[in-house]
Amino acid sequence: MRVKPIKPIHGSFDRDERFDDEERRYRLIHQLSSEMNIPSARLDSLLIPEKRKEALGWLRLNLGVYNSTHKNYQRVMNLAALALKKTG
Repeated sequence: MRVKPIKPIHGSFDRDERFDDEERRYRLIHQLSSEMNIPSARLDSLLIPEKRKEALGWLRLNLGVYNSTHKNYQRVMNLAALALKKTG
């Protein structure tokens, strides 16, 4: 007789905490990059869930053009890379 392995069951509280962490990450990216030279439409699209993946991809490619010497540049790039990993 084969026994199926037990899959971990995540309660709703787990999903809520992970969702809150992602939202905090996006707000932090928005806050840190608001001081940089970025078009406002690209910056505001970080706060819209449907447009986040596109906005993160744009940030990864174009943030360094005018902002590579900014004090928050590396931090925003790291947060964007982490957020892109989470979105798939």
